[in-house]
Amino acid sequence: MKKKDISEMGEEGFPDQYWDLNYDEPETMDCIGNVEEHMNYLKSLFDLELIEIKSLVDFGFGQGHMLRGALEAFRPRKSLGIEPSLRPFLEMETWSKKSENQLTLKRVGVLTWLLKNKGKFDLGLCNSVFQYISTSNLKKVVPLMAQRVRYLYLTVPTDKELDNQVKEHRFTDSFALKRSRRTYQQILKKDFTFISSRLLESKSFFDEESTHFSNLLYRF
Repeated sequence: MKKKDISEMGEEGFPDQYWDLNYDEPETMDCIGNVEEHMNYLKSLFDLELIEIKSLVDFGFGQGHMLRGALEAFRPRKSLGIEPSLRPFLEMETWSKKSENQLTLKRVGVLTWLLKNKGKFDLGLCNSVFQYISTSNLKKVVPLMAQRVRYLYLTVPTDKELDNQVKEHRFTDSFALKRSRRTYQQILKKDFTFISSRLLESKSFFDEESTHFSNLLYRF
């Protein structure tokens, strides 16, 4: 499968083959098996700075572990989940119908939604998504995200981490695009400020004078 075809899948949604191969043992994966720890960390970080999260959006919720965890942790008044792949979307839709959360689900690619919608959210979740977006699209996605979310909780494996998966776990993600840490930081820093581990602050909403995160030493 050509990389061009793979990056197009990232916007249009992956087939069952992707979910069978990449999520064979989901309980061992970061942000799935330890989603409670992620949410405890994130909620504590916002509580420390007296920041209330009233709305959130998950950009590519996949099997929905992070989204469900965030809904439980923050109890937002408004929440949205975006996912282009049919199988996980239907699974999350079934869960949502049984849930009391005010959750809206959209089966659409991240870039497509960003281009067509102007809604704003306090918190955006984006877990293991960027490596499936072409570089040309990623350069469009990042500034648009910065206009939609005040804070972004972002996880994405760099080229070294993808290589380590092969060495340590004998697992190759044939769908992922390899990029260096420097490449991701160069793309992100135009529109976001790094303020903590995995947490970014939008430059469309905040600067050093208006930020709620008072430890300026950790901004870069």
